[in-house]
Amino acid sequence: MSAVFKPLWVSLLIVALLGAGSAPIAPAHASDPDPATSGYAGYHDDDDHDYDDDDVDYDDDGDDAEDESGTPAPVSCIDRNPATIDFTIDVTDSPATEPEPAPGMYAAPVEDPTVLVAVAHGHTHTIESWRHHAEQLAADLGVIVVVMEYRGLARRDPVEYHTGTTMPKADGWPVRKGANDLIAATRLFQERCPTIETSVLFGVSMGANVSGYALAELGELGAGVYDYWVAVEGVHDLLETYSHAKALAAPGDVQAEMQGSPRPPSAAWDIERETGGTPGTRPLAYAERTNLLRTADVQAANLQRVIYVHALWDGTIPHWQSRQMAEQLDVPFEFYSVMRKGDGEPGTTPVTRVGLGEIEQLAGHASERSSTHVVMLAAFDRLAQLVAGAAVDCGEYLVDADTIGPDGSPRVTELATRPCTS
Repeated sequence: MSAVFKPLWVSLLIVALLGAGSAPIAPAHASDPDPATSGYAGYHDDDDHDYDDDDVDYDDDGDDAEDESGTPAPVSCIDRNPATIDFTIDVTDSPATEPEPAPGMYAAPVEDPTVLVAVAHGHTHTIESWRHHAEQLAADLGVIVVVMEYRGLARRDPVEYHTGTTMPKADGWPVRKGANDLIAATRLFQERCPTIETSVLFGVSMGANVSGYALAELGELGAGVYDYWVAVEGVHDLLETYSHAKALAAPGDVQAEMQGSPRPPSAAWDIERETGGTPGTRPLAYAERTNLLRTADVQAANLQRVIYVHALWDGTIPHWQSRQMAEQLDVPFEFYSVMRKGDGEPGTTPVTRVGLGEIEQLAGHASERSSTHVVMLAAFDRLAQLVAGAAVDCGEYLVDADTIGPDGSPRVTELATRPCTS
């Protein structure tokens, strides 16, 4: 058995053992976030399914976006004073289902954009984590940035972080609905902004799972909807991610589950809600949402290139998940392995994940809210190069924030690169 496939089969075995004796968790009793009451305007600092091209749609009644009060508001391609704008579109998941409102926000540049960046955010995050990033990217790069708060998320009370920022978290792992929301929003802006020439799908952590599912569901029918996929510290093996979350759940989470709590705070719980059970009871639902098992479908989406960014010592989503995806997906790629964090924000390493302290110099799993973590900086720097049309070879790169390049950014070293070919 090759080294590439071994971790996936190991995770299949683990989750089968975990799921075989575990009953599905009852659905949480939480409603989807209401854009009129969930505080979207705030942050300005730091079942098997065959996809059909008609399955995902948005309400095309005039300028179909709405503001928080439900008043019709146009989708603008430019904004003379770039700031995020909230909107809602109606999305249907299949011809047999009714449209549902999907909330999101976007930031537009001061001139007609040629690049659209559709962001798929990660687990526990909401669009609030991306307001500052979206405004900065629109202003600095001249791109239009769209972020959807996936249907199926349930916001928690705001949390104060060590940076002093207070921001909401959200429960849920809504891969299918989130993917459909992204596709619908992307098509909306592509239609309304005819100057867009390039569309970038930018997924972080769980967002790589969501965006990978979007690409797989688009397949040949959606070839060319997205040109580039930036997958940052991505979840590509849902089976392994579930098994890790289940194994590392806090004792209180397990006790709450056994006592029938409507919602212990666990990624494993959220994944079970999305799939309808455990891997032992719903294996096909897990396989459908595992990027590594759908590489042929992703390839059919006709991407020009995939850009992977992942910390070597990521303690939340192991680096090898991105490595496996890069090796199995037959699409030209750049792979940025991140080593040390420098003076930036710390992240989650295997040591911190199990509560054994911190290895100070190593970069771990980034918070996507961060503007200083080296993983996010590396991803944004590469996005800036992509927008600028810089010629970058495919292959392997090492990012080290303890050494600074001439432009003041973390040094990127070419390890084994080659010209990209389709």
